[in-house]
Amino acid sequence: RIVNDIEHTYVPGAMSPVHFVSETHNEARRCAREHEATQEAIRLLDEAVMMGRVSSLAIVEETGGLDSDSMTNYEYQIAMQLLATCDGDICNMLFRPQEDDPKLNGPDWSVKFRDDSLETVTERALEGAKLWRHGELPNDEEEYYQMFSFAAWQAASYIAEPRQIELALMMTNTLDRLSAARQVLKSHRYRLESMLAILDKYVPLDEEEELENEQLST
Repeated sequence: RIVNDIEHTYVPGAMSPVHFVSETHNEARRCAREHEATQEAIRLLDEAVMMGRVSSLAIVEETGGLDSDSMTNYEYQIAMQLLATCDGDICNMLFRPQEDDPKLNGPDWSVKFRDDSLETVTERALEGAKLWRHGELPNDEEEYYQMFSFAAWQAASYIAEPRQIELALMMTNTLDRLSAARQVLKSHRYRLESMLAILDKYVPLDEEEELENEQLST
């Protein structure tokens, strides 16, 4: 149970067990929202690649249209990362097969779960727990969030530093583990959304393309 797992960090009286579980639930939802926002950003980036917008950005860069003097260092780095990820040409993109799909299905956006929610991953893990629970699922909320925290770190594993993962695995406090995962997921989501902002600034969609894009996403 979570409260028993955090003997070294949980201070009785500082937060009641009920309050602790409530805060853990809220932090799990924040992690889930970061992951969902990342999936949406990846969907939009994939569409941008297929529409040739990243290739167009490469042309803008080659002709001096990406002025590093008028961009922040972060914006310039993000633009270069976007071009490096896709290699500026849809025919020469960096591909990596997804675990559940052997097809070469897109550029490497460093994401662990392209389609699955963290809730789905957690439920699968809990199903697997039946093997060592004699066919019974844990039915308590605290164990659910404990498993959810490791699902969140699985999602963060492609982008986290090895030391961050090591520290997360050593954490005995589920709330702390979730909070640490959320920071990594948030950073990744922000990076992908920054790539979209660069595309919108330098290779904007016209009104007809925007309408078509909205129709495809609905």
